[in-house]
Amino acid sequence: MGLAPLGADVGDYLCILAGGKIPFVVRATHKDNSQAPSPFTCRLLEDSYTHGLMDSEAMQLVDSGELKVQHLELV
Repeated sequence: MGLAPLGADVGDYLCILAGGKIPFVVRATHKDNSQAPSPFTCRLLEDSYTHGLMDSEAMQLVDSGELKVQHLELV
């Protein structure tokens, strides 16, 4: 269960920035499978509420292997 910004759409990503506690909705602007430092470039849409991922709970899921860390570039 969660709340997303009005402009969120299918295919947008939910991400938590390293060290952060709040999930954000981002939209990929360019996906690149080459040797670029980040796999895709995103535009930050807005913060969101996602039950079970607030207050650093996402890092516990990373530690257990349920979520993975992925590098991205915000523009």
